[in-house]
Amino acid sequence: MDNPITLHDKTLAHLHRFIYISRDIQYGAPFDITQDGIAMKLGISRSHVSIIISKMMAGEEVEASSSTIKKSSKMHRRKVYHLTNRGKEIYQSR
Repeated sequence: MDNPITLHDKTLAHLHRFIYISRDIQYGAPFDITQDGIAMKLGISRSHVSIIISKMMAGEEVEASSSTIKKSSKMHRRKVYHLTNRGKEIYQSR
């Protein structure tokens, strides 16, 4: 029986698209790796993304940093998310 694609899987796949972005990025991170950006791309609520990301962080699949966001009119920093090596391995195995 095939395993259904979960929101966890979709979040892994979404963040995997951005593995080229340095975890140390300070300025100009894409909006798509923020909670709001992930929520928009997956078509779910920001609070649901928060739950998924929290579980992924507990499982050491994702880590957070902060950066200004590319093409944003506001210069304040936002939390952005990156796959860890473990997250990349899990993505590859699925």
